[in-house]
Amino acid sequence: MATTKQMVQLVGTLALLAAVGCAKDIPIQRPSGEPAHLVNDLVSLASPTEVKQRSEFARARWAVVEDSKTQKPSASAKFDDYVILTDDYTLGNVNGSLRLEFLNGMLMATWFYPSDYQKCLDELAAAGVVFPTGASEGEETAASYGDTAIRLGKDYEGRRYVAWEDRRLIDEMNKWLLRNS
Repeated sequence: MATTKQMVQLVGTLALLAAVGCAKDIPIQRPSGEPAHLVNDLVSLASPTEVKQRSEFARARWAVVEDSKTQKPSASAKFDDYVILTDDYTLGNVNGSLRLEFLNGMLMATWFYPSDYQKCLDELAAAGVVFPTGASEGEETAASYGDTAIRLGKDYEGRRYVAWEDRRLIDEMNKWLLRNS
């Protein structure tokens, strides 16, 4: 026969296991407050349709880079990652490619691959964007402005980019990944 202390420990353990199991059912939350400002005048939380209907993208050709839908009858919480790319985008006076990442239908991040990386950095500096020392060497470096993080980095192919991200959605994504991995 189990002692009272053992029963209390068992009930506590079962409650903890149930809570951990239920945590996987927690969906990614839409951040409260205003959308974060991303590249140019794009804002986070917009849907792919809303973004594509903007006049600056009227002639854009989109390539779907990733379209992963995880909501299946057995899946616990929705995690749809949709990434599109256009090779015809201009930031200030710099042309390049623009990658847009949507999480569960909400614009989460924009990555700009400039044709002239240094000119892009110079224009960002002239606009008042300040990065920590060492940013121009291509290290992953970030500057934060409210709910927006602006990162410099290199992708897996060695291409340099400037990314604008909604920090709240990135946090939600990371929490989901921790709960469900």
